[in-house]
Amino acid sequence: DLDPQTRRELVRWRNRLAPHQVDDETIDQLARDESAIVEQFNGFRAQLKDRRVGDNEIDRILRESTDSSEVESAWRASKRIADHRAEGGGPTVTDRLRSLVKLRNSAARQIGFDHAYQASLTLSELDPDWLFETLSRLEKET
Repeated sequence: DLDPQTRRELVRWRNRLAPHQVDDETIDQLARDESAIVEQFNGFRAQLKDRRVGDNEIDRILRESTDSSEVESAWRASKRIADHRAEGGGPTVTDRLRSLVKLRNSAARQIGFDHAYQASLTLSELDPDWLFETLSRLEKET
């Protein structure tokens, strides 16, 4: 029998080390895919009327503009990232994200979870049932 302090330390070590128990090939592929998506996001510039604008300009318009048409145009332009392809072609952001979700779920199954969302919550010491019950209660009370 372990004392509570030792049991707690073991749980914390398990939670820290579990993601590193995924096979090397999957870890390498996750790193490559995540990097590619970040690069694709960083390379995206929304087309707003006749010019390309970055996130800061979109955010400024959404935050400061009182022109509903301008706000809607900026918002719609920012959502076009889903169909954005990296320079030189390749998959869209949407396709890359779907692929990454499948890979993350596969990695989670390697360490004993049903999917990546469950692994993330559990390894962060958040009980999914408690979380969703709390969120439901907050929604009802607000």
